[in-house]
Amino acid sequence: MDLKDKRVLVKAENRAKQDLGEEVYRVHEELVRLHTNLEDHHRTNARTALEGQQAQEELEAIRSEYRDKAGKADKERSHMSQLQAEIAQVMRHLSYMQEVNSELRSDIGAMGNADRKAQAEKSQAEEHKYKQDLYVDRLTKDLERITEQTASYEAQIAARKRETQAATEALSEPLSLEGEEDSYRKSITKEQERNEMLTVQLKRQQMEAATYSKLIGQSQAEQEALQAQYSTYGRTLYETQCSLAKLNVECGTQQAELSGLKKHLEKESGVRVEMEDKILSRMQQELTHDKAGKYTRRLAGKMAALKKERMCQLWKLEAEVADAALESAEVSLCTDVLTKEQDALETQISERDEVLAASQAAVTGCDTTIERKQATINGYNKKIQQIAASTGNAEQSPLQMQAQALDRQLEELEATIKEKQQLWMWHQGQMVALIQERQANWEKNHRLQTQHTILQQRTIRTKSEMVVEQRDQAELDKRTKMLRGDMLKLNSLISNKGQLRHALDQDNALMEMHFIHKLKDAERESVEMQMRLEKIQEEKERLINSRVEAERQIMLWEKKSQLARDTRSIVDVDQGDIRAMKAEIHRMEVRLGQLRQQQKRQMRESEATVTRRETLLQRLDAATSSGQSQTNTFSKLYLRIHGLRRSLQDTHKKALESEQRNKELQEIQLQLSTGLSQKNHELSELRGTNADMTSDLNHQDTKERNLSRLLFLQGRCKRLQALRDGRYVPLSTADTVEEALQRQTERAHSMSAILHRVCRESPEHQGALRGLIRTMAAFGQTVSRVQENPPPGSG
Repeated sequence: MDLKDKRVLVKAENRAKQDLGEEVYRVHEELVRLHTNLEDHHRTNARTALEGQQAQEELEAIRSEYRDKAGKADKERSHMSQLQAEIAQVMRHLSYMQEVNSELRSDIGAMGNADRKAQAEKSQAEEHKYKQDLYVDRLTKDLERITEQTASYEAQIAARKRETQAATEALSEPLSLEGEEDSYRKSITKEQERNEMLTVQLKRQQMEAATYSKLIGQSQAEQEALQAQYSTYGRTLYETQCSLAKLNVECGTQQAELSGLKKHLEKESGVRVEMEDKILSRMQQELTHDKAGKYTRRLAGKMAALKKERMCQLWKLEAEVADAALESAEVSLCTDVLTKEQDALETQISERDEVLAASQAAVTGCDTTIERKQATINGYNKKIQQIAASTGNAEQSPLQMQAQALDRQLEELEATIKEKQQLWMWHQGQMVALIQERQANWEKNHRLQTQHTILQQRTIRTKSEMVVEQRDQAELDKRTKMLRGDMLKLNSLISNKGQLRHALDQDNALMEMHFIHKLKDAERESVEMQMRLEKIQEEKERLINSRVEAERQIMLWEKKSQLARDTRSIVDVDQGDIRAMKAEIHRMEVRLGQLRQQQKRQMRESEATVTRRETLLQRLDAATSSGQSQTNTFSKLYLRIHGLRRSLQDTHKKALESEQRNKELQEIQLQLSTGLSQKNHELSELRGTNADMTSDLNHQDTKERNLSRLLFLQGRCKRLQALRDGRYVPLSTADTVEEALQRQTERAHSMSAILHRVCRESPEHQGALRGLIRTMAAFGQTVSRVQENPPPGSG
């Protein structure tokens, strides 16, 4: 029977173990599920972080595109400003041309008047007809030239108008670009809003991850805190009891001090009231002056208000002290109750611990006996099986009956073990509840301790306020003494005031007379100053008028100088046309000399022709009745005269054109000479800056050469020091060093030759290759120094 019981117990234990394993498996599955959830959460966080990074990259790309568009827009704005400046310059030139056109029109009108006057004189004086014809022809030529100039100016104005139209068209392009820029800005704002939404989502996911991590950490921290609280509970309770005892002692001492201070304050308040009554009665008796009475009444009101305020503060302090005493009594009662509960709980915990220890010892003993008996049962079973196998008889023997009894005993032991385990689990639950109750009591005790510290601080504050009250009382005593002294001084001043009043009346009479005389003098001086002020104002108006006239003249001169600058900027040409212009001027001067000689010759011929014509006319008048031959001769002569006149007109026209062209070329020559002088001045300045820059570069080269030499000397000094200390190990022989040095020298020479040739053929690369050339020069100097002074230990 014992054996059956033991088997039942073993089966129950195995079943419990199996249940426990299933429970452990379920817990493990739950942990796996939580782990998978955590991994999914991590993956979602990583995915959101990747999306946020992609969104950040897209934002950076959009920002770079926006910067490019902004740069293009700035370029277009600068181009637009240039076009506007050109348009303004063209408009200034157009206004200048319009002014010139108006002047030319006035000149044309004057010439027309002169033409009409010449025609009137021609009708009056026939004898000067041919000379006036020549003069009229010259004027008509000038008129034609001026009309041609006006036509050219009108063509220039039309071209300028076309240019302004093109500029407006070019201006429309930046406006369209600005519209595109606005659309880009809108898209950028949309992308920024999208990015902000993504960042908000990312931050939300990060916050959730942080909260999950915080919750995990909090759970771990709470677990650790629960483990630590059990160990620290007894120590904190002991410290609380000690602090409570100290607080009770301090509270008793403070209450004794507070009662003494109350008595002292009552005495002081009585003395102060008596003193105030005496002071008020004395002041009411002695102070007869109005101002002194007002001052004393105001002071008395202040002191009464101060007294009321102090009394209110004293009552508040007494109420706070009473509240503190009540709270300290409540705290002491709570601490007593908690100590009693703690003692009871500690006794229960100790009893439960003893019971648990006894039950655990019994369980371990039962386990050992069960194992031992199970081993004996197994041995008996083997023997029974051997006997049954040998005899072949399956009847029960005494040993089998004993084994069955042992099985029953084992089952009973398993049942008792199970009951003990259940009892142990119940005790564990009770212990956990007691621990929780102990934690709650500890928190309550901690809260009471904080309240006690607050009350202690409040009592300290009341003490400090009472000290301040005592200090204020001492100050009030001092002020009463000072007021007594002030009252004595005030009485003496009141007695002296009557004496001073008579003297002041006499002084006032004298001062009035003196003031009247001074007032009359001041009135006379004010009249003089008024007259002087009127003169100054007239002078000021005259100066203002002269200033306005000067400003008007300055504005006129500025306008003239602006027109001169505009004309100079319009007719300015490049420096490369100077030689061609000089050659053209020389050719035109030669042509002008030839035309002048031809003009003189034709003038002589025309004068001779005119004289011949006059003679012919005289002959024609004398012999009007000649034959047909004379008529033919006259017609031939007339045709010849007409041809000579036409050639004379053409020659005169060419001479005028040559003179005009010569003047224009001379003006262009002057402008080119001024531009050339400016270019020469700029060239001299550039040469000066080039010299300064070359000196700076040479200085920089010397600094870098000195630095490289310093580094070389430092390395050499280190090697020499190593050689002196015996730590230098030569890496090669003298022959190998010379061969390597020779190869490096040849290579450096070839590279420097290549660099110099490149700099000579392509000067634009000289700045970029300057550092390399300097390095090669330093290397050559280093090699030469090494050849002159070989390193130590090379041999």
